[in-house]
Amino acid sequence: MPTSHVSDLAVPKLLTHSTLAFISSSFHAARQALIECRSSDNTPCEDLQSPDGQCSTGQPITELSFVVTGGTCNDSLNTQYMFANDGMTPLDAFCEDTGTMPPPGTTMTITCFDSSTTTILPATNVVVGDRITIGDGVTVLPTATICEVTSGGDEIQNFSIDTSGNMDLYLKDKYGMLQLESCDVGGEERNCLVDISYSYFLRNIGEVPMEVTLFFRERGGAEESLFGLIQNKTIGVRDQVQINEPDVVDVCMDATYTTNVRVEADPPFGPICEDDETFTFDIAAACRVDV
Repeated sequence: MPTSHVSDLAVPKLLTHSTLAFISSSFHAARQALIECRSSDNTPCEDLQSPDGQCSTGQPITELSFVVTGGTCNDSLNTQYMFANDGMTPLDAFCEDTGTMPPPGTTMTITCFDSSTTTILPATNVVVGDRITIGDGVTVLPTATICEVTSGGDEIQNFSIDTSGNMDLYLKDKYGMLQLESCDVGGEERNCLVDISYSYFLRNIGEVPMEVTLFFRERGGAEESLFGLIQNKTIGVRDQVQINEPDVVDVCMDATYTTNVRVEADPPFGPICEDDETFTFDIAAACRVDV
């Protein structure tokens, strides 16, 4: 569940203690959130649900999206290769490192085709962290998808994925340097990475205008200034400004997302006003059970 409360920012410290207490208590009686978080379809972040992670349902697969991890074949994590070792899959599943992985930030090229060498992903330049999509969401993918990775013109990895829809294929599966993040199965999209937006509300509940001078956000151990996102840094009496920050959340991994913000503002005279706030929401990933 999220935890947040209204900011005390801009309660001018130059006011008397009795006036300050009156403003604070009367305003907090109608408490509202200082920080809000919603997905692109307007779902509150605290209500986000992990999707069904199975992409192999027997229905046609028309699109797969991956994140480039830079992993080797030893980093592969999927049951297709496990089945292949047991002779349980019709696809000659494989992953082979044919060269040395380049340093982070190096451009690599990925090309994918079917078993008859018809191209289904034209040569695409990527670096670690990029996303690539195989398929167009309409045309059914082939039974086997084979990918080759090159760097500087030299092949460094090749691997296969059974994309028939009949062999185990799950979100977060790893095939060489690709990790599956979304799939379109029978016209239904299943996606791990969800676009979200944080909204921060700075309210002046005092009796004089305020000039925002500092606004920092900390998340995941990293602090960043969001001061440049504030379009109007002067907050009038009883007014507020809203700052929006886009982000992406992985709903296929158990995690707690905590955001801390701190803000300072100057009144026309007297000491600065300051406040801080915390917002937290949890993601509980759906279980994957192998029988």
